[in-house]
Amino acid sequence: MLSLNRSPIRRIAAFVFLFVFGLILFRSDSFAMAWTLLLRMFSWRTGVAALPGHYVLLAMLALAACIAHLGPNTFEIKHEWRPWAVTSFAVGYVACLLVIAAGHASPFLYFQF
Repeated sequence: MLSLNRSPIRRIAAFVFLFVFGLILFRSDSFAMAWTLLLRMFSWRTGVAALPGHYVLLAMLALAACIAHLGPNTFEIKHEWRPWAVTSFAVGYVACLLVIAAGHASPFLYFQF
């Protein structure tokens, strides 16, 4: 039996917390900006969350959760692809590539340093 201090869930949670904290420090231009980001992460504020788009995001998240929990899992799915499914995935893939190619170029993150 695992002791409470060595449980895998606690280890994973600690590493995720440290990873996110490291990302904040890496992204911030100053300690003041890092502090502001940490305050916004761990405090309740109104603002962007009150926009109607936020409710659309929450509805999509609820829909995705329903599909994930109520739909078949990987072992129950029959991987027999029909031509119309393959074609629709290919068209969607090409559409995504066109959207990416039409957007503005963003410099590689590490070129800032």
